[in-house]
Amino acid sequence: MKPRMLFRCALLGSAVALILAAQAANVTQNAPAAPAHAAMLDPQPFPATLARYEARLFELTDADDEKFDPGFARHLRNLVAPQVARNAKFLGRLTSGPTDVGTYLVSGQRAYIHYGVCQAHQCDNTTMDIMFDPARDRMVGKLLDKCTPQWLGQPDAVEMALLDQRHRASFPAAVTACAGGK
Repeated sequence: MKPRMLFRCALLGSAVALILAAQAANVTQNAPAAPAHAAMLDPQPFPATLARYEARLFELTDADDEKFDPGFARHLRNLVAPQVARNAKFLGRLTSGPTDVGTYLVSGQRAYIHYGVCQAHQCDNTTMDIMFDPARDRMVGKLLDKCTPQWLGQPDAVEMALLDQRHRASFPAAVTACAGGK
């Protein structure tokens, strides 16, 4: 695809996402109730000690990339191991779409780095939100695979609420498209 066409597609996709986000504000989804201290997720600048995680997911997991982090890549492989066991192409399929730089989030006494990814041309029904807690060396996630949600890495109630919150913010089109789904 030519760069000009990619730009136009991205621009159109952004406009559609904004429209769907406005519509999604009125859509509810079954989600765990967030404990009071987890109700607010505040994006913060990355601390210098964690600046290496201010990258795209594929940069941290591609052994040929200068930002490659073998520990982070191992956590991601472990997180999706059950899905990869059923379908060896799962991770490649899921991470084929657009991704943004990780976001450093602080909620109460916990700090996480959030990454959101989606399958190319399927961002309205196949997404994954990942939260990495470097202090506890822990990774958890929420997978939405063809509108079927799954928790990854056994998140606790606070993490489930935060993942759901980030999913709604990152993928409003999926929230809308899957509202009547599972």
